[in-house]
Amino acid sequence: MKDFTNKNVTLPLTVSLIINFGHFFSIPFLTLLLQHRGMKLTLIGIILGIPAFVSFVASPLISYLLNRYSPKLIMLVSLFLIIVGFSGYTLLQNFYGLAFSSCLVGLGFCSYNPIYQTLLSSLPGKQSDRAMMASYWLTNLAGAIGPLVGSLIGGGKSSKPFILYIILLFIVLIPVFLIDYTIIKVDKNNENILKNTFWSVLKNRTFLLLASIYLLYFIIETQYDSSFAIHLQAISNNGARYLSYMTLSLTISVLLSQLIVMIFEKHEIYKLEIFIGIGLYLIAIMGFILIKNALILSIVVGSLLGVGESMIGPRIQILIGKSVSPEQKSTAFIINNGFGNVDFFIGPTLGLSIISINFNLYEILLFGLIILIGFIFFLFFKSQPLSAERE
Repeated sequence: MKDFTNKNVTLPLTVSLIINFGHFFSIPFLTLLLQHRGMKLTLIGIILGIPAFVSFVASPLISYLLNRYSPKLIMLVSLFLIIVGFSGYTLLQNFYGLAFSSCLVGLGFCSYNPIYQTLLSSLPGKQSDRAMMASYWLTNLAGAIGPLVGSLIGGGKSSKPFILYIILLFIVLIPVFLIDYTIIKVDKNNENILKNTFWSVLKNRTFLLLASIYLLYFIIETQYDSSFAIHLQAISNNGARYLSYMTLSLTISVLLSQLIVMIFEKHEIYKLEIFIGIGLYLIAIMGFILIKNALILSIVVGSLLGVGESMIGPRIQILIGKSVSPEQKSTAFIINNGFGNVDFFIGPTLGLSIISINFNLYEILLFGLIILIGFIFFLFFKSQPLSAERE
């Protein structure tokens, strides 16, 4: 608990909690709001996909900026971009204006996320690991409560959630000003950032193995509310209800398992935990294929996926921070986040396309992804020691 009396821990976590809470009580209702305004679904899909696409494309530029300018300045600019983007969601009606707003939101989060992750990853010793796990838990807590709050304040038919989020973003500027950014290490003498930092990270074998695990595991995560919903509908004729059961059991299991691990963990056994998480994912996918009762499927598979997610997700983030030098942390998180953003497009598109051809092929895809993740993890396990271990 003494970690949370340290402002280098509490201030970034406070900023993240407020930003994620506001994001979860507003963004899930953007589709309904735009549809309520009369916009076509195809155009809404483009608007929703733009932030992830922009975040991926802008990764080299953001890496350059983060290694050239003050992290505090970039953090403030990123929040300004998010505020302007969400103001556009509130005020604008036409497609091009909303698309531009989505570009600003994508650039804002693309800049904010790696600075935040680097702040936590740059904390000394196990304080960094505990802070990153606490961050993951708080994000899931925000994800559980946020949509409920959004529905209570008119989400889907009103701009109120977006207006409230903008107000919260202005409030969050206070802790942003108070954060100590000097713990972030930057190589001031680096004359060719793209070559010496961005491409150097991409050539780091250990980082690439970890990022590949994250990429493939996130493809499965994006199936939760897309392809999994189709399967539940097919076996129950009430897919929406059972999807809500699966989401609830998944969220509860993530929160409980992560909390238990944070309280009782004393040793760095991240590789073992990732291995266990992959095993749980494999069992969950087998249950998804074999269980034909929708209620049991929703609860059992949701719980297994939740515990597996809590053991893989934050540990991958922790190890990615350890896989590179301190000066390369922000760039490593930028690239890894870019992989995650690509998955928001690849995952649902790939899953739904294969289901439309043959559901058996989809089952083979899921099973094959888990086996591939396990193989890459084996290569990572046999790879060179992490930078932190070498030090």
